[in-house]
Amino acid sequence: MSEDQLNAVLVASNLIERNNQILFVEEGKDEIEGLWSLPSGSIRYGEEPREAARREAREEACVDVDVEDLLGIYIDESDTTEGRVIDFVYFSTAKNNLDVPFEDTVRDYEWVDYQAIEELDLRNPYVEDIIDEYRSEGESELVNVIDSKTQSSSL
Repeated sequence: MSEDQLNAVLVASNLIERNNQILFVEEGKDEIEGLWSLPSGSIRYGEEPREAARREAREEACVDVDVEDLLGIYIDESDTTEGRVIDFVYFSTAKNNLDVPFEDTVRDYEWVDYQAIEELDLRNPYVEDIIDEYRSEGESELVNVIDSKTQSSSL
């Protein structure tokens, strides 16, 4: 790969709200163990981002969801691989909890009150921005694309 090519991982994430709480997972992988994130994961080859978001909610948080609106696409430096992460963040509605164990890459999952989110050690700092934008705008018709390097927005 030449220096001018983008090395990126595509990720799908879920902002799942219930009773003024957001669902977070506590990471269990060595390099990010103990950090909190929205239920998310890599998009598989040939998989649509929406389907990846649905799958990741099931695998990481044991919850079946309806994936609804694309809230934004966030670009950040990867904390587990060399390169960038392009994160498709969806608003999803929890349908029901599943009686299955969560992945071994996750230590725990928890519904967190809005006021307590700032106390979490977040894996991705832009998660607070996503939640703030969602709370201030509700379901927005405008999809945000944010590059953490430049803090620029487009679309």
